[in-house]
Amino acid sequence: MDTIIISIVAIIGLAILSQLIAWFTRLPSILILIIAGILAGPVFGLFDPHALLGELMEPVVSLS
Repeated sequence: MDTIIISIVAIIGLAILSQLIAWFTRLPSILILIIAGILAGPVFGLFDPHALLGELMEPVVSLS
């Protein structure tokens, strides 16, 4: 349970930091968010969606 909460807080923190970077650099925020997501997920492996969501992975992806 603690791991899930820490992961959610870290993802929200990364999103806020990305928004601030986009605001200061005057780049589109979606560009910075995509780059941050790719770096945090597949490149550095900080977040594993299968471990974080477990059985809910497929329903969450199908909603998006």
